[in-house]
Amino acid sequence: MQTWEKRTARMARGAALVLLSGAMLTGCFDGSSSSSGSSEPELNTNLFPADGKLKATIRRTEGGVPHIKADNLKSAAFGHGYAQAQDNVCLLAEAIVKARSERAKYFGPGPGKINIINDFSYKAQKILSGAEEEYPQLSPETEAMIEGFTAGYNKYVSETASADLPLECKGQPWVKEITPVDLFAHYRIVGQYASGALFATGAVFVAVPNGESPQPTPVMNVSSNTDDALNEELKRVVASARANAGAQTDYQDIGLGSNAWGIGGDMSEQGKGALLANPHFPYTGHRRLYQVQLTVPGYLNTNGAGLLGTAIPLINFNENLVWSHTVTTSRRFTLYELTLKDGDNFTYIKDGKEKPITSETYQIEVNNGSPTPTVLEKTFYFSEYGPMLAADAVTDGGLKAWGVNGKAYSYRDANASTKNLLDTWLNMSRASNLEEFQAVFQNCGSTLWTNSTYADDQGNAYYIDSSSVPNLSGATLAVIDFKRAVNADYNALFEGGLTLLDGSKSRDDWVEGQCNGLVSFNQRPQLTRKDWVQNSNDSYWATNPNQFLTGFSPMFGSEQTPLNPRTRIGISMLQNPMEMGFADRAPAGQDAKFGAIDLIEVIYNNRTWYTDMFLSELRTRCTVIGSDPVNLSEGGTRGVDEACDVLQSWDGVYNTDSIGAHVFRVFIANYRDDFGADLTVPFDAANPVATPSSPSQTDAGTA
Repeated sequence: MQTWEKRTARMARGAALVLLSGAMLTGCFDGSSSSSGSSEPELNTNLFPADGKLKATIRRTEGGVPHIKADNLKSAAFGHGYAQAQDNVCLLAEAIVKARSERAKYFGPGPGKINIINDFSYKAQKILSGAEEEYPQLSPETEAMIEGFTAGYNKYVSETASADLPLECKGQPWVKEITPVDLFAHYRIVGQYASGALFATGAVFVAVPNGESPQPTPVMNVSSNTDDALNEELKRVVASARANAGAQTDYQDIGLGSNAWGIGGDMSEQGKGALLANPHFPYTGHRRLYQVQLTVPGYLNTNGAGLLGTAIPLINFNENLVWSHTVTTSRRFTLYELTLKDGDNFTYIKDGKEKPITSETYQIEVNNGSPTPTVLEKTFYFSEYGPMLAADAVTDGGLKAWGVNGKAYSYRDANASTKNLLDTWLNMSRASNLEEFQAVFQNCGSTLWTNSTYADDQGNAYYIDSSSVPNLSGATLAVIDFKRAVNADYNALFEGGLTLLDGSKSRDDWVEGQCNGLVSFNQRPQLTRKDWVQNSNDSYWATNPNQFLTGFSPMFGSEQTPLNPRTRIGISMLQNPMEMGFADRAPAGQDAKFGAIDLIEVIYNNRTWYTDMFLSELRTRCTVIGSDPVNLSEGGTRGVDEACDVLQSWDGVYNTDSIGAHVFRVFIANYRDDFGADLTVPFDAANPVATPSSPSQTDAGTA
């Protein structure tokens, strides 16, 4: 039974919240019937309800943001799961379909046969089976959150008629109740967004010994008159998977980004910390962020946004501190080159001993438009490190196919396990100061594939690369450095995000240490300041140029290398808070210190580094050229006076009503390819914000 009480309130000018509606949500869902046999520990009433009944109050404020209050963590997660289902049931249901390797079952082969490829690959990456195996090992806190969230989601699904669901999933059989293991499997996909997921589009699918076919085999619903047509379809699946495997050319650039500033007390208006969080995640799809406040009196009070399906928000604040995340330059996996036993593609040699390459066979269902789905079967292969990989497809032949030259390839993923995912963010949310926040990472907490940028009420600004990073020995790192220096092909792989290790030597195994093969707290790049820290998806090394960070494992990223333009404009505004550039106000307003309004204005000032650096010079050249035609690099001439006129009147920012921004955007997209040849001041690691810079004065009439 759910009761709703509609309320209205007059909002005093400047007030932050308006109560739109409230609900007391109750249910007798304890989750135990679907928790894969796990049992609750001795009752902790901060985590579990004493009477077994889940109860939560959901208030929605302006914009529909849910504020959920409950007496225990499981009940808070119950309310959270219900609220997310109210707002995103179709997306959540679809995410679970993916985690269960059932996209082809419900949606057919998909564009480019991607559903078949993904479903099989996720089975090989043990998304669901790994969740089943790890679920009994979860902490009571994580169990409470997963089971509570699942119960809330299931309550919404069970009480909502299929015909009343949103249009995207109305009447669909794949919107149904889920198990806690299903939700945990979804977290394993989230964990591998920047690692294994990059191989789930084809590289794992086509990993078979040279000369063998990676084509799946039909085992049901195949007649003689459809066999040939199906065989042709399956050939297209393989072709698509191989093409996908080679499409990702830079495993460091995964298309995810964000900006974050941590402002310390010395640079804030109130003398306390402040934070600018500017995540660049999409507004649609499974990677959209969902805002929520969770309150368990005396235990938890956190407000923020998280990826859909996560039972606790990930970019958060509480009464004492705040943090945000940016995608890091660190490496979350390593490739292993295996040396095969002579004449045997399924045995490799390590430290002189034979090791088996094992196999597992999986089946998936494919919707073919008939009442009976096609069932496909395929065998995948594994080393001790993880799934085998079609490295020849991944590297466009740079590495050879399995068995050629006596080699084969596998990989180990730092985020293959997400047992600690919810514990990490719960403990961050419960921290009350910097020491407690850091303790999360001292205890091997990980934010998967992101940095953390932090500020608190004591005026601390803090940065840490808190991602999951393989812990390699000094000997292995020395070999990597040597190979990069003497082998251009090896260095090209490394620069493209592929760290190739020698699987024939235990020397190159990850050092298990305190954190099960991941780099521990004291070895991570981190910085505490009273002025500011920042990250915009660049390497950690220039977090604050007043205190460079150097000497860390190259697995975290490069050092003393050029910065991206978002980093340069961000640091420039932090270093020069009273300079406006082309914006209509200075970043820190009138007092050189940042307040909340200032930080909001920074997000929307739409300044860019390229404009600040090049627009004035470009306008000068336009004046010099006038109406004269310019020489084109490919030959011939062209007049640029119309484009120059537009640039002369452009306001220099990227507002929606700015006229001329598109012209400059086209110019810079072409000109930046010439930076190395045309900029007269080269990169200087001692001055990374201002360099490289200064266009040459030669060929001023060339476009």
